[in-house]
Amino acid sequence: MGWEMIRRNAQIGMALLLAVSTAGCITTLAMSEEREWGRLLERQVVQEPIPFKSPAVTGFWSFVVPGVGHFYVGESGLGVAYFLGNLLWPLNPFWTLPAGLQACTVINKRRTIEYYKYGAHQRTIEKLRKKDKLPPNFKGVEEAGLRET
Repeated sequence: MGWEMIRRNAQIGMALLLAVSTAGCITTLAMSEEREWGRLLERQVVQEPIPFKSPAVTGFWSFVVPGVGHFYVGESGLGVAYFLGNLLWPLNPFWTLPAGLQACTVINKRRTIEYYKYGAHQRTIEKLRKKDKLPPNFKGVEEAGLRET
């Protein structure tokens, strides 16, 4: 009886340790990216990020298989952490869903900044334009006057 209780407490302790260690793994913008995002908002170039990745898809996969939403947005390290956390802690989906949605929002903002700053992701912008998935007030780099053509 004694060894079984010790083993059970060790399992609970490991699950809690993993849960606490992955709970703070939420993707955020760096300070320089926050400044760039603020400039885009100030200049009224954007009001929301360009939807490079779908929050609905990210949220769905984050809830169904914790960690897969992070893989979808390109955060594979966090995806592995959340997936392994799910194996040890059954309540993991309750925080992987908001973390996945947060990661999707950050990735979309980051790629929006890269688009306006460097012209990166131009092919993705053209695909989104063809599918009518851009915000109605979308301004291209040329219209925004941020970069020479």
